[in-house]
Amino acid sequence: MEVSNAVRASREDALLLPSSLSVLRVDGPDRVSWLNGLVTCDVTKLIPGRAMYGLVVEKKGKILSDLLLASTEEAILIGAPRERASAVLDVFDHHLIMESCEIARVHESMQAVWGPRAAERVAGRASVEHDRSGHGGVIVVLPEGDEPAFRETFPGVVASPEGATAARVAAGVPAFGVDFGIDTYPQEASLEHVAVSFTKGCYMGQEVVFMLQNRGRAKRRLVRLRLDAPAGAQAAVVSEAGDPLGDLTSAAVVEGVPLGLAMVRAKAPDGARVVVRGASGDVGATVELLR
Repeated sequence: MEVSNAVRASREDALLLPSSLSVLRVDGPDRVSWLNGLVTCDVTKLIPGRAMYGLVVEKKGKILSDLLLASTEEAILIGAPRERASAVLDVFDHHLIMESCEIARVHESMQAVWGPRAAERVAGRASVEHDRSGHGGVIVVLPEGDEPAFRETFPGVVASPEGATAARVAAGVPAFGVDFGIDTYPQEASLEHVAVSFTKGCYMGQEVVFMLQNRGRAKRRLVRLRLDAPAGAQAAVVSEAGDPLGDLTSAAVVEGVPLGLAMVRAKAPDGARVVVRGASGDVGATVELLR
């Protein structure tokens, strides 16, 4: 029931996701142009009141971390997964040479709230619009240490890890460290249309990402699976002939329908039938490409 409530809240009301992001702050007159040369999204299009999703990739094009960016009149705030915040800060600081700006980790966190009533449910809190679910949402900026009180007083639904997974899988939203990681290209994580600008200028790793998009083909890809029966994450995914294809990374039952996210070889096209080999036996599934 809790999982169903979480999915329903993400579509009809407001769902507070359990994870929070550490915050880096960039100040100075060169902050937009400097940061635009380091991330995959177009920072020049960032406007106050609305957050932007992007990636920082290393020189060979693989993802170092995903990011949320929000602009104020005085600074740009960058939300990064807690386990990656120090690495992101080190990379950015290394590339801060003669630009007139500063970057530092601050004592704040970002919390995501999904759903059409998200802004209403966080009224009075510092927040910006950000919709990953397709049903509306906001990012709330909190002083570090305020997260427990915020969760206790949140007037919508507070997701458990299982509820958050169900909402993500239903919306086709992958999680860093779960469905993709530092060994992944943006195209493999199916994030090229979500987090990458192919029309802006150069950024770190841009050449590899651009070439893979225009002249190459990712050897694997994150997809959604519509399962014939429930299956546990981390199960192997194989073709109907038994050839290895990849792994199920997230799984949930959404409104009675077993779904999952899986990293599989690109030769498994949209609509292909595959088999998930779990501890309880084989389960058939249909591939759905994420768009």
